[in-house]
Amino acid sequence: MNAHYGTISKRKKSMKLSILTPTIPSRENQVKALSEKLAKQIGDLPVEHLILSDNRKRPIGAKRQSLVEIARGEYFAFVDDDDDVTDDYVAELMNAIQIGADVITFRQKATYNQYVSEVHFGINNQDMGFNPGGITLRAPWHICAWKRQKVKHCQFGECNHGEDRIWSTQARKCIKTATHIDKVIQIYDHQTETTAAPEVDERFIAK
Repeated sequence: MNAHYGTISKRKKSMKLSILTPTIPSRENQVKALSEKLAKQIGDLPVEHLILSDNRKRPIGAKRQSLVEIARGEYFAFVDDDDDVTDDYVAELMNAIQIGADVITFRQKATYNQYVSEVHFGINNQDMGFNPGGITLRAPWHICAWKRQKVKHCQFGECNHGEDRIWSTQARKCIKTATHIDKVIQIYDHQTETTAAPEVDERFIAK
């Protein structure tokens, strides 16, 4: 296992946000581009970007769990190595954190192979099947920003598939309040031919 920091604020104040990225060595170029993009946004803000890489010796669920356990932020959010964020991603989350809700939701542009949808995460939403060309409603998932103390007992599990659904289902039971950023700040692009995931992404299985 190789755990390392992408960008850490130099300010000696309490960390507000941890951005978590599990990865593998073959994704070095992607994670480098993501890290550099986030570093520009973080600057001197009380934000850290944590990256954990290994040669697939551990399940993705175990890597996600390790990242949560070493995170120092009041809030944490996952950005995977094949995802992207808008230029105001960090700024929008930091503004929302000031409200103090249990979870921060937002909108996401999602591409699943050639199909595109805008995913709206929300505390009152139920998970619906991927809706190409339209809006897909989702309850909060691991990529949203979660108040760490509220979900610290939730577990991803030792698995390579469905760990995001396992964790998110637990976490939703631990929260009561939410702040919603009503704009796209995260971009998901799944291409079956290039993904490192061994199975279909649980977020896009029709319910």
